Amino acid sequence: MKSRKLTAGLALVLAASSLVGCSSGTTDETTTDETATDSVEHTEGWTNPYPDVQFRGSNYANIKDDELNKLFNEGVETTDKAKSIATFRKVFAKSTELVPYLAIYGNNMVNIYSKDITDVETGPVCNWSKALANAKSANADNSIISGITSGFNGVFSPLYATTANDQYVVNMIYQPLYDYNADSELYPVLAADEAPTLAEDGMSVTYHLKEGQKFSDGSDLDANDVKFTFTLLADPDYAGSVNDGIFNDYIEGWKEYQTGDAEEVTGIVVEDPYTVTFKFSGENCDAVNNISTVGILSDTQYEYTKGDLGDYKNKNDEPMGSGPYVLNSFDKSVGVSLVKNPEYTGDGAYSIEKVIIKIIASGTELSALQSGDINYLAENFEPGVVGPAVKDENLAYDTYFRAAEGYFTFNCVDGATQDVAVRQALAYATDRQGFVDAYYAYPEGDEADIALGYVPVAFWSPVAEGTGVLTTGEETEDGVVNYTFDMDKANKILDDAGWVKGDDGIREKDGQKLEIKFLASADNTVIEMILPMIKKTWGDLGADVKESVVDWTTLSDTVSSDNLDRSGWNVFFMALSFTGLSNNLRDVFGFIENTSSEEEKVEENDEADVEAEDKDAEGDSND
Repeated sequence: MKSRKLTAGLALVLAASSLVGCSSGTTDETTTDETATDSVEHTEGWTNPYPDVQFRGSNYANIKDDELNKLFNEGVETTDKAKSIATFRKVFAKSTELVPYLAIYGNNMVNIYSKDITDVETGPVCNWSKALANAKSANADNSIISGITSGFNGVFSPLYATTANDQYVVNMIYQPLYDYNADSELYPVLAADEAPTLAEDGMSVTYHLKEGQKFSDGSDLDANDVKFTFTLLADPDYAGSVNDGIFNDYIEGWKEYQTGDAEEVTGIVVEDPYTVTFKFSGENCDAVNNISTVGILSDTQYEYTKGDLGDYKNKNDEPMGSGPYVLNSFDKSVGVSLVKNPEYTGDGAYSIEKVIIKIIASGTELSALQSGDINYLAENFEPGVVGPAVKDENLAYDTYFRAAEGYFTFNCVDGATQDVAVRQALAYATDRQGFVDAYYAYPEGDEADIALGYVPVAFWSPVAEGTGVLTTGEETEDGVVNYTFDMDKANKILDDAGWVKGDDGIREKDGQKLEIKFLASADNTVIEMILPMIKKTWGDLGADVKESVVDWTTLSDTVSSDNLDRSGWNVFFMALSFTGLSNNLRDVFGFIENTSSEEEKVEENDEADVEAEDKDAEGDSND
């Protein structure tokens, strides 16, 4: 079979989208966690309007539109780059018409550090090992002490880590075949070639590994470890954060191993100790990226039998990778320390002997830097910190564009927000620019020449190839709706849709009040600022806005796309980070046909809840 080499900048299949990925440790936002346990409750009288479909993993809006779904499938299930991008531009436009999500802000990031730390690469700092590859420290103990204001779960496994802070640690200990730099460009890590070798028909991809690489216990890393890692992901017992339910769409033999009696994933073939081939059962624009960016585990660290991940699942606080650092100590109330891996054979000098990630109190970031309590503050965009920090002669900084957005999700299957006219009107009645101007305003006298925030046109990756320019407003496409604040337009949309104001000022249609239940996460500075703004403008529009402030776990459980009860909310806020150039947001907008009955799905979810309760009772929780 003929094959061809791909360059990272040109091949669509090397694009990527990470829906969990990295996120700021600052307090402005909550990051999506696609593996949160679903707590399913069923309100009496509530009926699922779409019992014959299963919404994809992060489609919290439960948007169901056949045209949108069809376009997404066409854009994903191809390796024709031009066709895919053209299709996704249509998807982008259609999504703005339906507005299941409303992007509130995007921003730039600033990394701030003392001047005794030099040669730190510009973001994204979520990939610490890349940022520190050539860094130097003038400290007596040759260390970097980074401050964060939130804690760790202690899940330091590339298979199970879901929080940004845990992922910081994972990225210093484990390595993928390829990774992304700050410019969303792939570069080889464990792989020997600049790009993997894709078959001419696009139905297989081959990776050649660098020889001589080792895990931190001194054992060799080879192609068998690559196959083993993906075998764990395909195991029936696996339910984690790495594309669970996605690889079975296109890796040959995956479904047979995951749900059948197969003894191996036949589509993953070890050609020789340093060559592994993945065979595909169908085309997928992100197949190569999804494979390339998974952290590789050792096949000898623990025992494994199919159906029982054992300590690969249970001992996530004892990581063993091939990266430049190893875990030295961990305390949930204090933080994490890492030291150099003596067996590291990869690229980069890594002269920093110790990396400490220290938990500090929110609001003390700047003083901690200035006092020397910490000497590195990653991924900050708070004007009150950035403004005075860039003027401090003892501090240095770098800045980069952040591929992330904070956004509203509208409930598309229950309550008033089922009506697209209501979603459109609420979008027009949200003063996004006013919020960004206020939230990212520098304190008087501490202004800096760094634009921290902007308003995206729509909810989409701002770095996606061919469509990111639509998100940032650099280009436009026929049919794209930009919801610039306009109360007159918002009122007209509701008037035309038959929502009439009553004597109490609240609109009503067909006996239904325009009630908007806003579900908010506690201790969130975005919510603290934007909620009063929308209560005023949405109230003026004729909506009865009722807020409910809950902890993050409750919010996540309530809005999960697997929760059959959608009646507890109409709008909530989250933030999402993207990695790479992909347009594949099908998991956020899409659905698949489901032939099981509603009763079967309810029963399955109830059984899952019982299992989760049993595990909690056994003390098996990661909390």
